[in-house]
Amino acid sequence: MNPRPRFLAALMAVAVTTVAFGFNGQVAERRYEDRIKYRPGGSVAVSAKSVEALETGDALRAGWAAFAQREGGHWAIYLDERTGLPTVATGRIGWFDGEAAQAELDLDRLESRARDFLARNTSVLGNWARELVLDRDASGESEHGKWQLVFRQQRDGVRVDNARFTFHVIQGNLVQFGASRIAPIAVPGTPKIQSGAAVRNLWSYLGVDGSGHTLSEEPELALVAIDPVRGASPSAWSGARGEGVAHALIWRIPFTVDGESTLWQGEVDALSGEVLTFEDATHYTSIQGGVYPTANDEDCPSGGCEVNAYPMPFAAYFEGFNPNTSIADEFGNFTCNDPTDVVTTRLRGPYVGIVDTCGQVLQTRPCSGDLALELKNGENCTGNDGGNTGASRSAFYHVNRVAQMARSYLPGNTFINTPVTVNTNITQTCNATWSGQINMYNRGGGCGNTGENAGVLTHEWGHGFDQNDGGGFDRTSEAYADTVAVFYSRESCVGRGFFLNGTCSGYGDNCLSCTGIRDHDWAARAANTPATPSTWVQNRCGGGGSSPCGRSVHCESYPIVESVFDLATRDLPAMGIDPDSAWQLAERLWYESRDGSGGDIYNCSLPDSDSCGATSWYQRMRVADDDDGDLSNGTPHAAALFAAFDRHDIACGAAADLENQNTSTCPALTQPGIAVAREEEGTRIDWTAVPNADSYIVFRADRSCDVQHVNIGSVPAGTTTFVDTAVTPGFTAYYRVQAVGANPTCRGAVSECAVNPSGVNLIRQRVNVVDTPLGNGDGVLDAGETARIPVTLFNSGVEDATGVSARLRAVDRSEVRVIVADAAYPNIAAKTEAGSGTDFEIVVQPGVACPGILSLSLEMNADDTPTSTASMTFGLGEVCPVATCDDAVPGETFGLRVDRSGSDLVFSWDENTEAAGYFVLSDDAPQFGDDDVAGRTDGAISLTIPGAAASGPSIEFFKVRGVNSCNWEGP
Repeated sequence: MNPRPRFLAALMAVAVTTVAFGFNGQVAERRYEDRIKYRPGGSVAVSAKSVEALETGDALRAGWAAFAQREGGHWAIYLDERTGLPTVATGRIGWFDGEAAQAELDLDRLESRARDFLARNTSVLGNWARELVLDRDASGESEHGKWQLVFRQQRDGVRVDNARFTFHVIQGNLVQFGASRIAPIAVPGTPKIQSGAAVRNLWSYLGVDGSGHTLSEEPELALVAIDPVRGASPSAWSGARGEGVAHALIWRIPFTVDGESTLWQGEVDALSGEVLTFEDATHYTSIQGGVYPTANDEDCPSGGCEVNAYPMPFAAYFEGFNPNTSIADEFGNFTCNDPTDVVTTRLRGPYVGIVDTCGQVLQTRPCSGDLALELKNGENCTGNDGGNTGASRSAFYHVNRVAQMARSYLPGNTFINTPVTVNTNITQTCNATWSGQINMYNRGGGCGNTGENAGVLTHEWGHGFDQNDGGGFDRTSEAYADTVAVFYSRESCVGRGFFLNGTCSGYGDNCLSCTGIRDHDWAARAANTPATPSTWVQNRCGGGGSSPCGRSVHCESYPIVESVFDLATRDLPAMGIDPDSAWQLAERLWYESRDGSGGDIYNCSLPDSDSCGATSWYQRMRVADDDDGDLSNGTPHAAALFAAFDRHDIACGAAADLENQNTSTCPALTQPGIAVAREEEGTRIDWTAVPNADSYIVFRADRSCDVQHVNIGSVPAGTTTFVDTAVTPGFTAYYRVQAVGANPTCRGAVSECAVNPSGVNLIRQRVNVVDTPLGNGDGVLDAGETARIPVTLFNSGVEDATGVSARLRAVDRSEVRVIVADAAYPNIAAKTEAGSGTDFEIVVQPGVACPGILSLSLEMNADDTPTSTASMTFGLGEVCPVATCDDAVPGETFGLRVDRSGSDLVFSWDENTEAAGYFVLSDDAPQFGDDDVAGRTDGAISLTIPGAAASGPSIEFFKVRGVNSCNWEGP
């Protein structure tokens, strides 16, 4: 079976306008810095109180006691005195009994049952029937048998954008519900100030007439819940129960200033015309093909160097002059219809589209070889071919991979199934932003190019995912984006290499080694102390923002993300779960709880905080973890969840509570053994059968065993083999397998990591053209030029390479002649690169047509390692040289003789007075259609080739040709 041609290709850019977020690096002074203002009362502090903590004679306590007695079972109920409604209630009510009833569930049936539930419990929940509307974007089945319903409050058709009522149903049972900022609305939903007047009021507030300012989308009319006290900072509610939430009707107006990337957003009171809020709505961070696998800090063994031959997943391409594009597979593979044609990519596709400030990405190569986009030759836009930069390639790769991983958890999510635009090499520094598009900045100002940084790229993508998970932005979205980056790298340091020198400040708790923007391992900071709202947030986080405690959104992300990092690295392993399985489990619980996620990640009324709210990550991850349709009796990993969040003072309840105990109905699922091997069809993965397994998931990573893996397929029990046909031969891939029970919540340990190839894996890395002295020295090949070709090799395998050598061959000798074909290399350690002691040398045939593309093939060898091959292509200059060589091509050379001396062959021939030197050519056929330069002299008429008599085919043919001073051959 002949392997199909494999190429890298590109994606289609589609602009999306929306709220924007940023990485909070070193930010230049912004145009409207002095006009920023936050909505008075915009952060509504929530303090959840257990029903049991209410006074004995409290009518609401009696009402909930009656509810628990009527419904039966154990109930844990927490209330918000602002609204009088439960922030979260956990128990079990059988809404749909029997497998048949559960199999027929849909949103309509669930909505009907939820409304019946609300109607019969108005004594404790109030009567909101007319104001609650099912949010179908945020509602649905997250996995088999687990449903979420989100109702939004509205008045006169206008939604209260930060109020919701949430229900969780597992296996037909209502297991949790809660309300967030549901309260009586005292303002109308009809504006007195129309949108045009609101925009004019905003321009007036800014002192401009609106020229040069462009609305990103039409003004949006919305109701927002606010604290009626409208204090400068959020505080606990001390007023009457049920009177702690007020509302404002606002016009939300997003806009940009021509020529600037910042997305600004104002909110104008739709009843009075007052500008309530004005803020920079951009989220900032940093980004990076070759690809920088992890960061751009040049720490090669840990993925900090640009590595060649990384796939451009799902890239669009077109063949010849056919305007219709096709899409490559997840490893950039595709098949040319006509091998003699050319193929072109623009780094666009169905999931990612690159727009690079350095120019258009437009790369064309022959179908006879890979469409290789190569590596960068300079920083930012210097030394690159238009937009084909390290940043554009790295961004295309990483954003595609993180979206591919997310689709395995939320396959129906629109955002991760449509193109996101990534703008790279923006001419600013020390930042990256999300503004409906991902914006990555140049290297400079003490910061790396953020388009080359996996942590920054996935962070910014995380903002987009947060906005489009069906539930709107979580508070804080910075925690959401950092969590995406932490899971992608499985490192606590977000955006490693963001700073070229020094480490992150940690808001005064200095990072010990992290060169990124934040480190979410509290033990990796100077204080060695977990962040909590009462310590970290209250003492270190200033400013205001969309966060549970109303403090800086970047600073307040620490307690949240640290809880998730602790779950994966401390508390799940403390249960006896191996580190790799712990990461996989924590990732699954988080991603499976993203559908419809929104609102406060935890409750906060400083100094108090908790996760006794239905929007909290803690509660949502408990729902994802449940395996029996009863949260009141705990979940399989409830104790670890509690310990992780409690360490940061954002858990709910006490460690001894029933709902915080580890309980499981899952059968034992052991760790499968695994083996991989390269076959003609692809990489074959085999594993041992696991008792009680209903199916198996196969995971693959491209970068190492220790990073996030993509789910590449599942097979039913009884099958213990999977063939991965996507990975390009010679690319190092990392595999794991996991057993899954009949209940998909039940998962066994992931297997050990199996690597293919398992030892040394050489790939062609850097290539240069040195066209002096027999050329014009511009680094571009021209017809007739002789050039040295230094080639660096990279060992992407897991073992050190010894006995390394390489041979260069011409694909078409009528176009190019290789005159120094062999090079020896030093030993190359795993994940590092090395150059050869001798450069390859070629001469472009003087009659070759230009412009055009020359193709060569590089064979790479090491001890105990199969030969691997890489293609190399070079573009010819636009204009062929007009002048000829100073001396003419010599005539034919005669009298070739060969003698044997041991294992050596000694050649001699008659002198050709027209020749400046000679090539001795060899071939295994007398027609010399595939000849190589076996040796050369600078004028001598004899040549010894060591070992030539002991190697090669049984019959080998030789000839000699004279060459002129430009290495042009005679007959």
